[in-house]
Amino acid sequence: MVFFILMVVASTILAPRATLFVSIEQETAAGIHVSNHIRRWYKASTDTRAQAALQEMVERLVPTHSRYRYQIHLLDAPTPSAFAAPGGQIIVFTGLLDQAEGPEVVAGVLAHEIAHVENRHGVKVLLRSAGVPRFTSAAIRGGFESLGVIESLSEMRSVHLLFAYSAKMETEAETFTIETLQKQQIPVVDVSSFLHETNRMQPELSKNPDGWDAR
Repeated sequence: MVFFILMVVASTILAPRATLFVSIEQETAAGIHVSNHIRRWYKASTDTRAQAALQEMVERLVPTHSRYRYQIHLLDAPTPSAFAAPGGQIIVFTGLLDQAEGPEVVAGVLAHEIAHVENRHGVKVLLRSAGVPRFTSAAIRGGFESLGVIESLSEMRSVHLLFAYSAKMETEAETFTIETLQKQQIPVVDVSSFLHETNRMQPELSKNPDGWDAR
């Protein structure tokens, strides 16, 4: 109990560096919790070849020193986008594969999402949204069901609100994306503009539940 109190107090005082109190295992557990909620809204794609190709591409783009194990979830939805939950859970919508002008665009989007994971942007946003003490408490107890921010935003199907990254985070992701694509000798595309356009579409999609699978 004393340890728990000290953790909460310390994490509150050191909120800007609160990720120091979150282990990779705890971050991964939070990401799985987020991913499970989001995947309830959609049907999983049956295109196993596309799923395998995406997983192979992610493994190619992930840094060799990465502390995370990445898992791709391909969901059947028209949104031409993807997003990463904390800890390496990456959700890709089939609309991205349908509308991307080439494989380098898909690679760029995946690299951008991997950047958010490697820089721990997702867990930083959850700490900001849920509050450091609440997140720390959930992490110590081993369950994130008490983080109502996830459930409330999930009910609105607002992924773009749950993970609204700061300009600094987006700049870090852009830098990582360019460096990663160049290292893998993949043509560098303007991923930021592509993602900006797809994020603009998401509120419109959230108002139209057709095609959503609310299981």
